[in-house]
Amino acid sequence: MAGRPSLRPAGEAAALCPRDHASMAIQRWRSRSLAPRHCESRLAPGSPTCTHHHRRREGPSMRYLGVVLGVFVLFVALAATASAEPQADPVKGKATWEKSLCARCHGAQGEGKFAGPRAGDTRTAAQWITQVRTPRANMPSFTAQQISDADITDMLDYMKTLPAVTGFTPPASTAKAGDPPGKALIFQKRCIACHGENGPVANFASTNRVPTTADVLKQLRAPKSNMPVFSDKQVSETEAAQIADFLAMQVKAPLPKSGEPVSLGLIAAVGALLLGSGFAIRKLT
Repeated sequence: MAGRPSLRPAGEAAALCPRDHASMAIQRWRSRSLAPRHCESRLAPGSPTCTHHHRRREGPSMRYLGVVLGVFVLFVALAATASAEPQADPVKGKATWEKSLCARCHGAQGEGKFAGPRAGDTRTAAQWITQVRTPRANMPSFTAQQISDADITDMLDYMKTLPAVTGFTPPASTAKAGDPPGKALIFQKRCIACHGENGPVANFASTNRVPTTADVLKQLRAPKSNMPVFSDKQVSETEAAQIADFLAMQVKAPLPKSGEPVSLGLIAAVGALLLGSGFAIRKLT
């Protein structure tokens, strides 16, 4: 065991056996490992072991400080996120509402028309955005290209400046008993809000094309214009086929102009033709 200092006087060092050396080594190891627990009573303050012990006692305070710092960082991050969100502009929202398709169903001032009122709405911007993107019931969806989140927020802020509407009653359907199912669906699905009762018919009639179920489904699922998207939850394939059948029936028959009966229109056309022929005959003679 050369090289290790002896705890006995120099004269007694030679009398130590290997077992004594092992016992002394264990005692030294135990004294070092147990010293931090009793440094206040056995070691002088300021020693490395004592400093280590005091650091251990200060551990909970450091953890509390870390929690406080974490909460502060989270607060700053939330504040930065809130400031980054677009600020609502009710004046801009009014202009957007009046030119959007929203007013066609919900009324020019959110008073309700073919759909329920939105004036005085108390929902949040996030709820409005969700309703526009993934609506429930009969309302179609609008993409971000058709209307942005900022526009939705502006319109909501405008609606909040208007008084709430009570006692709203939607208009009754003009479909009568015995009418094709498609006529009632055009009203029920609120197609007439944008197209009018004969609007979809006129669109197909102007191209001299009889609409099919595939045509109607294509326009409902992936419209090319500002028309919103109708999913199968809003309009099923069966309902689309019924709408197509009704439109096809109307396109095949001549559409009267300005609400005039077809017979009067034909009489007027024949009269104009005869009058023109009379002028032509007089010139020749």
